[in-house]
Amino acid sequence: MGRRRRWTRWMIRHPLGGLSVLSASWLLMLALSLGVASARAADPLSWSAPQLVDHQPPFGDPAQPLNIACPTTGLCVATDNLGDVLTSTNPTGPASAWTTTKIDATNKLTALSCPSSALCVIADNHDVLTTTDPGGTGTWQAASVDPDALSGVSCPTTSFCAAVDQSGRVLTSTNPTGGAGAWSTTEVNGGLLGSIACPAANLCAAVDYEGNVVTSTNPTGGAGAWSSASIDSGNFPSSVTCPSASLCLVMDAVGNVLTSTEPNGGSGAWSSAKVTTGELRLSCPTTTLCAGLNWEGDVVTSTNPTGGAGAWTVTEQVDNTGFPSGVSCPTTALCVAVDGIGNTAYFSTSGVSGNVCRVDESF
Repeated sequence: MGRRRRWTRWMIRHPLGGLSVLSASWLLMLALSLGVASARAADPLSWSAPQLVDHQPPFGDPAQPLNIACPTTGLCVATDNLGDVLTSTNPTGPASAWTTTKIDATNKLTALSCPSSALCVIADNHDVLTTTDPGGTGTWQAASVDPDALSGVSCPTTSFCAAVDQSGRVLTSTNPTGGAGAWSTTEVNGGLLGSIACPAANLCAAVDYEGNVVTSTNPTGGAGAWSSASIDSGNFPSSVTCPSASLCLVMDAVGNVLTSTEPNGGSGAWSSAKVTTGELRLSCPTTTLCAGLNWEGDVVTSTNPTGGAGAWTVTEQVDNTGFPSGVSCPTTALCVAVDGIGNTAYFSTSGVSGNVCRVDESF
């Protein structure tokens, strides 16, 4: 049952995976990763017990949180597959500290970025939805910006955002709340772009499922300002995070982490380390701390992300059926995660730097 649910979750996160990504080689790697067994590491720290924070409709598809962003320790925002936004101004509090608001009745909310408590931007199949009051009673405004399915969004500041779609296009705006006319579209790559990270307005890095990273130091400069480099062919990179312009990390479907201190430097500027098994989600509040979870529920941390496989610590979980789908660490003292199957939020306030962390076994 656990393996079937892992496969289901991968198809949820990658809706076109069955058409453009699935291959015999991937199936082989998946089978190998599912068969890997390792000893559990010591557990000097514990994460909180999970809490049910998303509603479950009596009929139809279950609610499945997909993304989370915590711009501060006093605000976390999450999205699910039913068009809901979950918010909390007390993310370490009880489940009642979270509220659920329906903002999109027809489309799955695929990506989320909140650069501050004054702006959150969400991407769905064709629209960007924005609010300037994510922690309060502010309304969400939708703008149709792309005929294709948006798959990633990143806003380093309240005055710049970039998004990507599944047809190799990048959309940028210096006025994210300005409506559809405030967004411009550039075709930069023929592949299916799945994630984008912009640590500043003068650097963006996006990945596609063919193993390419697409970067620009002038994201609003048109197609000529973007370059593509092959960094991970055959392993299907699924997400990218950049804590600064001098460090980006790319995660793929089989547990590799690729790092670069010069993200715009081409293929040779990237190095790969086998860190864990399965798809990994990371959040890096600084260049010297990254923490996350893979889809089997393992906690992964490093205080030296560019140090190779030996610089990463992995703690295997007893119950690995929860499938964490997103994690956000606004500071080195707080990480908050959401679960795509169990619909839970859980967190660590003990600090994660230099330690092994464990998700509660009741999860």
